[in-house]
Amino acid sequence: MITFNPQPIHERCVGCLRIIAATNTCNAYENPSAKWEPKPGATLAPDVMIWCPLATHFDNLPEEIKQKINPIKASKRAAGAVKNKKKK
Repeated sequence: MITFNPQPIHERCVGCLRIIAATNTCNAYENPSAKWEPKPGATLAPDVMIWCPLATHFDNLPEEIKQKINPIKASKRAAGAVKNKKKK
């Protein structure tokens, strides 16, 4: 049997609608701190922001997070644009 043992919320969780006020825990994640902090030993690029995918309290997420671009489709589009230019 799997049990859900919620941990206290992270400081960046304050204001999210998924917080259970009575217990100060998240109803979506057992360990909310894992969504806000890098994994041990991970190296991040300077511009990379770690964020919770289910956070409801951010209105202004970075553009890279709002619109995820599939790199395979982007490369195909770029290759198609080069092809079309050569035909003219």
